[in-house]
Amino acid sequence: MPKQEYQILGFHGGINDNSDPKDISDIELREADGVSIHKIGRLVNIGNTDTALAGLATSNNVAADIEPGYGLYYFSTDYENGEANTPEDWLAIYDKQNSGRIRFYYSDKDGASPALSSSIVSVGAIKPNFYYSDGQLRIGDASHSQPSKWFGYIDSSLFWTSKSGQSTNLHDITRWQSGAQEFKSLEVLLGDVDRMFLFDASAAGPTNSTIHATNKQIVLSYWTNSNGDWNGNYQFGATPIYMGNQEGPITPFQSSLNVLDTVSFYDNEVIFQVHVSSGENKSDGITADANHRLGDDRIIGINFYFREQQDNDWTFLMNTDLKEGGKHYWGMYNSNTESTYGIWDIDNNETVGGTPTKREGVDIMENSATAATHIAFSDAAGTGTDWEGTGSAATQAGKSFSKVDLRVILDNNNINGFGTASSPRKGFLRVWGGAVSPLYVGQVSGDSIDLLTGIGGTPGTTKDTYYIPMYLPALGTDREFKVEVLDENFTVIADSGIFTMTIEESNKAAPDDYDQDQYEDIR
Repeated sequence: MPKQEYQILGFHGGINDNSDPKDISDIELREADGVSIHKIGRLVNIGNTDTALAGLATSNNVAADIEPGYGLYYFSTDYENGEANTPEDWLAIYDKQNSGRIRFYYSDKDGASPALSSSIVSVGAIKPNFYYSDGQLRIGDASHSQPSKWFGYIDSSLFWTSKSGQSTNLHDITRWQSGAQEFKSLEVLLGDVDRMFLFDASAAGPTNSTIHATNKQIVLSYWTNSNGDWNGNYQFGATPIYMGNQEGPITPFQSSLNVLDTVSFYDNEVIFQVHVSSGENKSDGITADANHRLGDDRIIGINFYFREQQDNDWTFLMNTDLKEGGKHYWGMYNSNTESTYGIWDIDNNETVGGTPTKREGVDIMENSATAATHIAFSDAAGTGTDWEGTGSAATQAGKSFSKVDLRVILDNNNINGFGTASSPRKGFLRVWGGAVSPLYVGQVSGDSIDLLTGIGGTPGTTKDTYYIPMYLPALGTDREFKVEVLDENFTVIADSGIFTMTIEESNKAAPDDYDQDQYEDIR
């Protein structure tokens, strides 16, 4: 007799062993052993399950116990079990018999030798609920009795020292990893709240007495300049940033154990620097695949916040990327020997003509053994007096809107942290008090402003002299002049201090805001 054709189009409805067999949907299955139904319209062989399950047995040969409807989950990754960047297919298997654990069976698509991975995630007695996203398998508990876990491959190249990334970074983490899904605070991750603290780096950076090679620590260093917008008492805090730009809870910085740290500022510009303890006594980086320095391999950054004392709300301050760091990337810091690196060293015991005289590292006064001397203005590179008004020495006046050269002497005794003679760090001069003020100077007559002084002589002992073309200001008594040295980020690292001069009327016209002739040698 003729037979009627019945076409089955899909199997993706899953296992239904609860309903009567005659009532199940066309896309549901009553039983399905050794097959995957994740592809619509196809039954895919997943191999011999007996072999995989046998490998789940404990040392006393107790067989694994797979709970129907909960125990298996299929997923694919971009990395294979041996950590090569090769696509792989996996089967997550919940073994509730052996203390509640997740094991992973991989297909070995390249080598055709499927096997169980050595990776194990302990989850306890749960009803597992799997979800795979963004390269990680998330394992929840449908009975809500155990915390959620994650499993995935971590490929992080942290602490880049240049834009080339992995070839010059200080810490690589490339491994299969798992842990609690919860985003923990830095206080919990670091193990103690006193491993997050502020440090006043005005005179020097943190030393071995404050930052330790063997502890997980975050140190937020700061120093100040004048003429800023920070006014008040402030508290600072930080949060960890996890993969996917997900943020953990905030933890306040401390000054000592269980003491909240509040810092006072008054009309200050504040500069911050972040130190992360390497956990190792070495200068060439961190051992590959060593634990993350902040306690969780998923962390890729830190957000910093501040609030005024007694405020409840935090304000975002800055983000630190644990890969690139910032404009100048990361560097390995030796807290034993490098605490004064990059600090402008002022020599207060120089002599002129055999007589001691105080220098500030940035000198704009005439060479004299006495303090009663005027600012070192001249008509052209050290000669000429047409700019001079009445008086002399400490009472020397200038003539308004006169074109002058200001002699600036830079004297930095520190050779560490300012580059080398062949590749010195470059900076800027900021000149206050002229008709155009402030005046920013990056080059003078083609010469850059070197932060390592004395190149061509003896770095650290020989001074650098620059003649800055400018115009004197308008008529006034005790007009103030000052020169500051700025680094690559326009941060003040040294200044001359404020000196005054009376400016007399010359009947000269004020210069234009920008005069090409005035600035032809300034870049």
